Amino acid sequence: MNIKMFALFSILLLFLFACNEKSGEEEKISGTIPAGNEYSIAIDTASVHLLKDRTDMLTGFVPRDKIELRIRSRKSVFVKLGYFPDSYSAGKAGFRLFADSLVKDYHVLKGDELVYDNYTNYLVVGKHLDDRPALYSFNLKTKKTDLVWSKWGRKIIGFHYTPDYSSAYFLSTLGMGIRGSLPYVLDARIYFIRKETGEAKLLENLGKGLQLYSFWENSKLFKVNFTFLDTFKTSTLISRLFTYNAKGKNIEMKEQVYELLKDGFPSIPKPLLDISSPAGSFSIKIANAEGITDVFLQDQIRNNRAYLTSTDHIVYSCGWTDDEKYLFFNTNNFGQAAKAEEMQSNLFVVNTGTKMIEKVFQGTGYKNFVIYDNLLIFDDNFDEKSAITFYEYRKDNIYHILKIRGGCGVKNISARYLKEID
Repeated sequence: MNIKMFALFSILLLFLFACNEKSGEEEKISGTIPAGNEYSIAIDTASVHLLKDRTDMLTGFVPRDKIELRIRSRKSVFVKLGYFPDSYSAGKAGFRLFADSLVKDYHVLKGDELVYDNYTNYLVVGKHLDDRPALYSFNLKTKKTDLVWSKWGRKIIGFHYTPDYSSAYFLSTLGMGIRGSLPYVLDARIYFIRKETGEAKLLENLGKGLQLYSFWENSKLFKVNFTFLDTFKTSTLISRLFTYNAKGKNIEMKEQVYELLKDGFPSIPKPLLDISSPAGSFSIKIANAEGITDVFLQDQIRNNRAYLTSTDHIVYSCGWTDDEKYLFFNTNNFGQAAKAEEMQSNLFVVNTGTKMIEKVFQGTGYKNFVIYDNLLIFDDNFDEKSAITFYEYRKDNIYHILKIRGGCGVKNISARYLKEID
C-alpha cells in the first residue's frame, strides 16, 4: 500500500472521530459542498475502519461528518461519505461498497436528511393476488419486495425504465389473446410512474384493439403502437403511434391506415440491435447462412475480428457496459420451435478484453436483460416458473435470484404461448 496515502487517510480518521471538548459537538471535516453535489451516503461507523485498507476505493468517497439518524425507530451514529449529484449516483456508490463487503449498511442522504434511494430500489413485474401481473419494488440491499402498483383485473404486459431509472412507462390491459385468426387486446392503457413516489399517471386510455407494443427508439423518445379495427369498415385497420419524451410528456401521435385484404396484418418490427459499443471501439457482427448464425466481435481499434459462437437461434438483443469491457447478447429459437417444450434461449457474457465468452445462461424464456452498473439483471423461464437473476458479471457471481409466486420478469412475465386470458 502507498505509505503516504495510508498516513493521510489515518489522519483523516483521527480528525473524523475527534470531539470538540468545549462545545461537545463532533468536529466537521467536510468543508464546502461542491455545487450540484448535495447527496451523500451514510455508512455505519464500524465500516469506516473496513475502508482504511482500501484507499483505491476512496476516490470520490471522502469521509465527512458524523451524523445521528433514526433508522427503523432506532437512533444510530453514521458517517457521511462522498459527494454525489443525485440519489441514483449515491445509491450506486453505496451498493458497490456493500456488494464488496466494505460497508455493513448504507443510506442515501440529501444534506442531513434521509431520502429515497433511487438505485437500490429496483422495479420489476410480478404476479399479485388474482393472477394479475403487477409492479413490485425489489430492494437490492435487503433483498425484499414491496408491492408498488396493482389494479383489480389489470395486467401489466410491458414495462420500460427511463434512461435515468427515476421513472418508467408501462402498458396494461384487462386481457389479451387470440380469437379465431386475429389477436385482441382489451381496455389497453399507457401509464407513467415515478419510482420515488410510486404514483402512476394514466397517459392514454386506448380501449379495445388488436395489437399493442412499445419500445425506446433512442434515449429520448419512447414509442407505443396501438392497432385497432375501424368502427365503420371492419376490413380497415388503424394504427396509432404515440411518442413520449423521458419525462412522461406526449410529443406527437401519428396515424396510419391499413387495408386488411390488401396490406395484410401489420407485423411487429424486430428490436434494433445495439451493434456498436458506446465509444465505437467494438461492434458485434452477425452472419447468417443456411439456418446457422455466426457471431463475431469486431475490434474497431485493432481492426481484427474474433469468433464467438455459432447457433441455430436468432440474435434477439445485445448491449454493452459503459466502459466497453463487456458485451451481452441473447438468442432464441422461438420462431422455429414446433412445440412449446422446444422453445430455448441463451444469454451470453463476453469479455471484450480477452474476446472470449465468459458465461452462458441456457434455458427458456426471453431472457430480457438490463445492464445495471455492475449487475446484469435478466429474467428466465415462462409463466409461473419465471424468475429474475441478479448477476455480478465482473465477479462471475449470482447475487440473488428473485422469485415471486406466479412468476416475475424484467419487462413482463413471459408466456410460453399466447392464450385467451379474459
